[in-house]
Amino acid sequence: MDRHFIQILLPLKLQWNPFYYSTEDVSRGQIVSVVFSGRRYNGVVYRTNCAPDLASSSIKQISSVRADLPTILETELQLWEFIASYYVCTIGEVFKAAYPAGKFNGEIMAAARTERLKKRLSAIEADLCKKHRDSVMQRLNLERDKIIASLPSTLTQSPQSRQTPSTGIIPRPMLITGPSRYEHYESVIKKCLQKELQVLVLSPETALSEQLADTIGIQTVVHHGKTDKYITGVSAALRQGSPIAVVGTRMAIFLPFSQLGAIIIDEEQDPSFKQNEPAPRYNARDCAVFMGRLHKCPVVLGSSLPSLESIYNCLSGKYSIKGDIFPKFSNHIEFIDIQAERKKNGMLGYFSRKLLERIGGCQGKICLIRGWENQEELSAQIARFFPEKEISIITLSELKKNGNADAILTAVLQIDALSERDDFRSDERMLQTVSMLEGVCCRHGAKLVIQTELISKFGQKRSYEALLEERREFGFPPFTRMVDVRNADGKMISRHFIEKGSDLTAAKNAIRKAIPPSCYLDVDP
Repeated sequence: MDRHFIQILLPLKLQWNPFYYSTEDVSRGQIVSVVFSGRRYNGVVYRTNCAPDLASSSIKQISSVRADLPTILETELQLWEFIASYYVCTIGEVFKAAYPAGKFNGEIMAAARTERLKKRLSAIEADLCKKHRDSVMQRLNLERDKIIASLPSTLTQSPQSRQTPSTGIIPRPMLITGPSRYEHYESVIKKCLQKELQVLVLSPETALSEQLADTIGIQTVVHHGKTDKYITGVSAALRQGSPIAVVGTRMAIFLPFSQLGAIIIDEEQDPSFKQNEPAPRYNARDCAVFMGRLHKCPVVLGSSLPSLESIYNCLSGKYSIKGDIFPKFSNHIEFIDIQAERKKNGMLGYFSRKLLERIGGCQGKICLIRGWENQEELSAQIARFFPEKEISIITLSELKKNGNADAILTAVLQIDALSERDDFRSDERMLQTVSMLEGVCCRHGAKLVIQTELISKFGQKRSYEALLEERREFGFPPFTRMVDVRNADGKMISRHFIEKGSDLTAAKNAIRKAIPPSCYLDVDP
């Protein structure tokens, strides 16, 4: 028998892809079972028709071709290659993130269920053919089609032959700001589904993804809270080419989209799109923009207050823009200067006299957002100042998850506690936090009061032009690329800024070669 030498991609941190041989033809992307270092793994055929510089006697044969598992799409493999290259990790680590063990187990179980149903169907057909072969055949075929349509589509090895309209020109990503972006999302999704195409909608957090799905009317939501069985079903439908829209957290970029018509990234400025641990330490927003180029489909980035990186891309012509590039805060927000209040003895515990006055004049639900304030002390102060008021106390994460219970007044006791001060992005993140609070808390004329020690951070001079000029002056992103070197505990031990226009890959590789094996690179942290 002829030996076909192939390279296999394993879900391991390996600096090389091992060679195996097969006695049957296999294609790139097929799943095969192999033994590596005494253990059995499901691997992906990465390269075929190889000429390994090894003795053929030292190359093992694959154990089997996993016909019960779906073929990995070419666009999936290209995305994995991009992530491994850009974020300086192994492609095996990306494979493991994209197809964890639970996902493969779900595929296997779905395949087994499908096989059992097929056998039952065959038995029914044989029995009916004996009794009423001619008269029943037409009805049987209809019944069979219904059953097959209801089966998990995991066994479908390639999507239906449906052509994605493409002019060959990849559209520029579009940045859209303000609350009107949700109407734009709905329009994009509707047009894609009418063309029988798929849509990926990324949201930064689990709670926000569920809320966004409700807002724009999408039923399919993917995040770590979903079961392996559910995600397997979604993956099978996407691989088959079913026209569905999926809202998901960063993990959704690894779904097998076969007919992708558009990508939407909501709250694109949110740092939760960045995976920190374990590898691959990717940014789902930037990976999604790359996916748009892969699939030749439009990418929409939405935000209440966009990142400076996206603003820079608009100014440079890389992105188009719809809406205000840096929206201003509404008159429903009031800022209170804690330092100024303290100088005139205007602070009583955690409250300024101005805030106490706003709360005292409010006739309705009131919500307080705390940061580092002690819960017991805060509750005691509220009981002393307002024994009969309906006041709830929540954290920022609780607000994102559950909202503010339709409070007509929401107060942030100290906005400075809600973002890191020692990061060059702190000013930007603080403004984005206020913008997010405005979107949640200022509906239907409700008021938002914010106390701060750093009132100058919220003045009219804090424009995107001023923030970008500061970044340019100090050589910070988006004018450079940032790479952190971290130890095994995740602690940063050095930071590097790489000039744009230079060979980014070469610069990252040079840094990697100079660090101990126990350290790793964190790109664009």
